[in-house]
Amino acid sequence: SWRGLADAAKSAGISDEYLFKAGLLKESDTGRDPYDTFRNRVMFPVINTMGRVIAFGGRLMGDVKAAKYINSPQTLVYNKSEALYGINIAKNEIRKQEEAIMVEGYMDVLQLHQAGIKNVVSTSGTAFTPQQVSILHRYAECLVLIFDADNAGQSAMSRALPIALEEGLAVKVLTLPNGEDPDTFVKQFGKEGFVGFKTQHTADFLEFLIAGEKQHDTWDDPRHKKQVVARSIGLIAMVKDPIEREAMIQQLHQL
Repeated sequence: SWRGLADAAKSAGISDEYLFKAGLLKESDTGRDPYDTFRNRVMFPVINTMGRVIAFGGRLMGDVKAAKYINSPQTLVYNKSEALYGINIAKNEIRKQEEAIMVEGYMDVLQLHQAGIKNVVSTSGTAFTPQQVSILHRYAECLVLIFDADNAGQSAMSRALPIALEEGLAVKVLTLPNGEDPDTFVKQFGKEGFVGFKTQHTADFLEFLIAGEKQHDTWDDPRHKKQVVARSIGLIAMVKDPIEREAMIQQLHQL
């Protein structure tokens, strides 16, 4: 509510100043008392690898006109570029599976974990960063990116690719059917359906890039094809192992 957290914190001896620093309280534009940042929202605690709550995401409830999701600001304990949602419970499974799955949203992580697919994390409402990839690399050598099939999701996927390759990870991509995200897909088809689809449709990043470009009318234009090849070679150049690079050049030629 407007001051539910602030009043409870005051009763517990926690000052407003502390809540401001944590991003949990905001000043009112209307001159009223400071108000709870996350009022009327479902809360998603962001927990670090040590199991400590460092931030929150909040999803709006009801028909109020406001941002659907908001996230904690940068604080003394929360570095957005390093945080991964779900890493505290996913890290051991990532190590066991030798593979990390990166999705876009809080609900995607929760639904997949609930279905028994537990090597899954997401960013905390931020763009994918080198620091996050470095953390994942502690636990596995392979990263599977599952982003939405819409333009925003595919753009995010393209931005994530060079970051992951630069870190030295083996990067694979899974594109779900149009209109589906991991949350809706696993609710509809369950763990077996998701794992089966992932096994059948996961592609390495070159296959993903070329398949996506072949869907465009401009694919047969030599100039466009040259641009695609140049971009692909730029990504291959980020791969550190020379034998892998050579194999990828041959694969690109075949594609």
